[in-house]
This record gives sequence, structure tokens and C-alpha cells, in this order.
Amino acid sequence: MVYNRSSRLTPEPKAEDGIDDIDYGLVHPIKGIPVRELSASLTVRDESSNGDGYEMRLHGVHWPQEGSILLTTTSDKFAGAYGLPHFTIDEDHFNSSAIVMKEILRKRLEKMEEAAKEDPRSLLEANHIDGLPTPHCEYVLFAQLQTLMLEGAEAPLSQAIIQEIENELRFPNGAPVVEIPRLQMSVVIFSPDCGFMLESKGPPNFATAEGEHLVGMKEEVFLQHVRNFLLMLAVVWFAQTLTIKLQCKEASTPSTVGRVSIHTMGMMLLADGLLFFAMSLASATMPSIFPCALLASFSGLMSLVLGVRFILNIHSVQEPERQEQERAQAAAAAAALARNPAPSRPAATVITAAGADTLPLPVTSNAQTNTANTPIIIPSDQDIDAEIAENTANAASAVPRPTTTTQPSQASRAVTDFGPIYGQFVLLLTIILLVSLSSTSWPLFLRTAYTHAGWVWCQVLVLASQEILGPRWAAPKGWYEVGWDYHPVLREDGVEEGGLPIGLVKGGLSRSNTGDEERVPGSHTRSVDCAICMQVLEVPIVPADDGVTGVTGVTGVLARRAYMVTPCRHIFHTQCLEGWMKFRLQCPICRETLPPL
Repeated sequence: MVYNRSSRLTPEPKAEDGIDDIDYGLVHPIKGIPVRELSASLTVRDESSNGDGYEMRLHGVHWPQEGSILLTTTSDKFAGAYGLPHFTIDEDHFNSSAIVMKEILRKRLEKMEEAAKEDPRSLLEANHIDGLPTPHCEYVLFAQLQTLMLEGAEAPLSQAIIQEIENELRFPNGAPVVEIPRLQMSVVIFSPDCGFMLESKGPPNFATAEGEHLVGMKEEVFLQHVRNFLLMLAVVWFAQTLTIKLQCKEASTPSTVGRVSIHTMGMMLLADGLLFFAMSLASATMPSIFPCALLASFSGLMSLVLGVRFILNIHSVQEPERQEQERAQAAAAAAALARNPAPSRPAATVITAAGADTLPLPVTSNAQTNTANTPIIIPSDQDIDAEIAENTANAASAVPRPTTTTQPSQASRAVTDFGPIYGQFVLLLTIILLVSLSSTSWPLFLRTAYTHAGWVWCQVLVLASQEILGPRWAAPKGWYEVGWDYHPVLREDGVEEGGLPIGLVKGGLSRSNTGDEERVPGSHTRSVDCAICMQVLEVPIVPADDGVTGVTGVTGVLARRAYMVTPCRHIFHTQCLEGWMKFRLQCPICRETLPPL
């Protein structure tokens, strides 16, 4: 036997409602063995190779009372469906399967005759069963359903309990039933032309740790899992709609909207759009999950519409800044070209009898003009100062100025509160876990779910650390442009350099009695009134003779996060100034323009 190959068997009933409850009423006249038709898809692949294996369609019969299944492939080289009764083990199964196969083949021949009347050439086409190509190897499959047992139980379920479970699954009416057990099937596959045999691993020949044969679930149970997943997806989408609404409320001013990454929002919106179209298609083509898929599609539509509106608002706010930045770059390029003009070509030298002469330069040459001998044209009013002032103003207007950009290279602070951001991460993680854990390959997808959860939470920790320690923490200096530091280290020797904020220069140092000295070792504090909330702000001042121990540590970083210093040397509470800058990028005291956070 060969055990390094894996197979997957998927039954495919014929009924439209997903359940094949049609027995032709053809039973053996003596024994009375009921039998019905069954089709399945079989995928065989070698675990040592990277291919997807071979997929084929099998047809056969199923004896419901015994749980036995007999399937075979059919092609031009192997008439498995016609000889299927000969693979049975006794006369009763031979007769019952023969009656069913005769009825099946009769209906198939009738379809072929009707197709031949419409198109006679259809009989000359290659015989591809069910649209699949002819398999490389033919297979005969023998399967046996194991007895149904609850987890941890010693005795199998009785026939009455199994019938109650079956009736509740087919025709649900809310009757209380026991936990639905999983299906277990032992399989033996024989290939008559390729000469090998496959057998599923499991008890009693193998330990349970090595394998449990083929394990699966009934189609009704699988559809119920799909409905539950769609309901959870609808709840997640509705929660995501609320987080987007909260983010729109937080980013309600041009100052905050200008710092939102339109590319990130676009990628999230693209994923929501793909899921929305998938749910819409599922609700229109799958009647068994129509209500749940429709509910999920409506929830996705709300999230999608709100996201599109937010992106349009972001684009309308950032477009003027983007155009201004392009004009500034073009002006900088023009100024650089004016300072460094292209080198002129040397004049061509002609050797004549009189000596070496130089030809005059052509009119289109880029000869550099000698500015020292350039004549100055004085206007009629003899006001040369006005001309000089105008030239100076034109030159000054060509100098590039720093502009507010929305690129991530500036490493600006987060636009909104971190509540919506954490909410987005949690919701995306919920979707990933639902998809990963809903698979039947539990151990493999459980590891995948843990990996996804760890990766997402690593991103959340990085964002949280940057919110506490600053947006430039753990980022290389080459990734962002150096901007204004609103949380500088205030040192006592910065008085002469003009580094201390206004209001902290006068007065002597005083020891703090509020415990600041414990938070920042070796530091002093000074008090100043915040002009926004009119409350006292205690600011730690590092002595001149102190080193960098209390400055670069985590305690010093957290202490500096309590205040913000503007370029005009005014100091405020961090929460006060951040709330002010959401509406206006001006100093509350002197109205000087402030750089963005």
C-alpha cells in the first residue's frame, strides 16, 4: 500500500436543495436493500510534490442503511459505470446496484439521443465526463461510513436518535437534538490500470494520532456554519461602519483631514468593495444562504458608501496642498537650474594661413553672459531703486518654502484618536480569524490564525508605542524629514540661547513638591499658566550640569509628553494645544503659523 499520497473525497448529491433524498424505489425483491445514486469529486496528489494533483469525477451507488459506497471513474478506456455492479461483494448488492445503474444509464442515453437530434456531431466529440478531461489513472473506490459517536462517548448513537438528527437537518423545526457528530469514512482506492492502491489511515490498523480516516461534516451543517460566518461578517461590517463614522467625526477639519493617508483608506475600501460584490453575487445565486448573504451585503454597502465619502473628502482637501507642493518643486528646480546653468560649448577653432581664428558662436548657443558687463536700462523716471526692488521680490518668490505634505516621510502624529485605529485592527483580525478557523483542517489553520493574530497585534503595539514615545520612535532617520519638535528637552543653560519658552525665563528655580523629581530624576520644575485652559502647567527643567541620563530615558520621554512648545516659544498643555490645532494651525497667543503635528 502507498501512504505518501493524500486524497480528498467530496460527495455531490443531485438534488437542488443540497440533499439527495430521492431513492428510485428500486430495491431487491427478496432482501429489500434500498440503494441510490451518488456522485463525488476525488482529488489525488502526492505530498512530496508541489502540484495540485489530479481531480476527477466518480459515479456510483450508496446503500444508506449499511453506509457503504461504491464509486468508479468512467472514460473511453474504462467503462467503470457500466461494470460497476461487478465490483460488489455479494449477490444482493450486485442486483440492487445493477437496477440503479440501468436506470441511470437509460436516462443518460436518452439525453445523448436528444442532443444528437439537435447536433449530430456531438456524438463524435471526445467523451469528457462532467466536463473534466480523461484521468491518467482509473479508480475504483470502496468507502464505509463509521458508526456515529459523540465525542467522549463509549457507545454509538441509536437508530432513533440518528433519525431525529437527520429529520431536523433536512426539515428544521427547532426540535432539541443532541450535538451533531462529525462524519468519519474509511476509504480504499484501487487503480486497475496504474497498479496501486490507497487506503485511509485510522483505527483499528493505525493509532488515532496518526489519522482518523476521512473526516467531514454533512452539507446542512456546513451551510449552517456558512450562515453563522455571514452573520458575524455583517456584525463586523456594521462595527467597521461605526469606526469609520467616528474617524470622520475626529478628522472634521482641513488640518486633520490633510494628514490622513488616502492610499491606506483606498486599500481598505478596495477590500471592502471586493467582499461586498462577493456577498451580492452569493445572495443572488445561492438560495440556501440568501438571507444571511443579503444582510452581509447591506452592511458592506453602508461601510463602502461611508468610506467613499471619506476618501472624496480627503482628496478634495489634499489636492490644493499637492498642487502647491508641485509648484514649489518646480520653482526649486528652476532656481537650481538658474544657479547652475548648462556649460557653454567652446568656440570652434579654424586654422588658416594667417593663423588660428575663432568662429563666432551661433545664435542658438548657450553661451554664458558676463553679468559684470551687462548694461542696466534705467527707466524714464530714473527710479532705479524700484527696479532693483522688483527684481529682488521676483527672486524671493522663486525660493522654495516648506509646505505641509501628507506623505508618510514626515512621520507626523496620528490624525485621530487611536480608538478608531484599534477598532479597525480588531475588526480586521476578527475577519481573518473567522476565515482561518472555519476550515475543516483545524490544526493547520489554527497555526495560520495564530500567525495572523500575532502579526496584526505587532502592528498595534508599534502604533501604540509611537503614540506614547513619538511618531519618529523606532524609525530610521532616512525615512522622514526632520520637523519641529513640540516636546523638546528644556535645559537650564538654554536661557542664553533662547531655548526656554516665554514665561519660564524669569524667576529662580524651585524644587517641586508634587513628585516630579521622582518621575524625572535630578530635574527641576517651573510653573507657568496655560493660555488655553488657564491652568497651571509644571514643566521639568534639566539642570545645566546634568547629563543625558534623565533626558533620553523612558521616564524623561513620558515627562516631556505633558507639554508642547511652539516655534514662537509659547508653552501649553499637550491636550490643550492638540485640541486647538485640530481647528487652526496658529498660535493661540501670537497667531503665528504653526507647523503641523
